[in-house]
This record gives sequence, C-alpha cells and structure tokens, in this order.
Amino acid sequence: MRKNDQRDVALIKVPIRVPSVLAIREKAVSLLEKVFVIGTPIMVGLKLTITTGIVSAHRHLEPSNLDFIQSDAAASPGNSGGPLLDEGGNVIGIAV
Repeated sequence: MRKNDQRDVALIKVPIRVPSVLAIREKAVSLLEKVFVIGTPIMVGLKLTITTGIVSAHRHLEPSNLDFIQSDAAASPGNSGGPLLDEGGNVIGIAV
C-alpha cells in the first residue's frame, strides 16, 4: 500500500486480475479540454455514472505545493475518488 496523507489518497494492491487498466497521461491538460468523471454515487440506483465537462483552470496552492485541475464535470457525493479522464480514456487526475 502507498499513501499520500497530504492529498488524502491511497493506492492499494489487490490480488485480482483485470483484462486491462487505464493509462495514466503524463502530458499536462489544456484549458477548455474535454474531461470525464467516472464514479459510483452513494445512491445505489445511480451506480456507475459518468459526467463530462471542460478544464477551466489549473491551480497551484501554496504553501502545500499541491497542483489541481479545475473542471466543471460534476462529481456528486460518492463520485469523489473516481478517475478524471481525457477524451482518449487516459487518467489525468482523481475527482474530489
């Protein structure tokens, strides 16, 4: 397990096999680029949702030295923690 307390995120290895994984994009996203959020809201009837939006800003917070991608893609309660994807399906962040 790896964790980052400052960002409140953890990576946990589980003993399962999946047919494929999502690629992580290393190139920075551009303003007005289309993005998608995938998640599972708390309401059972809304499981496996996807919302879309655009990148509206990049934020760098001092003194924490954290970088954020600001988007208007909706992240409903329970969706946070899901991937933020570009149009190619590459992971560009985590929805909060």
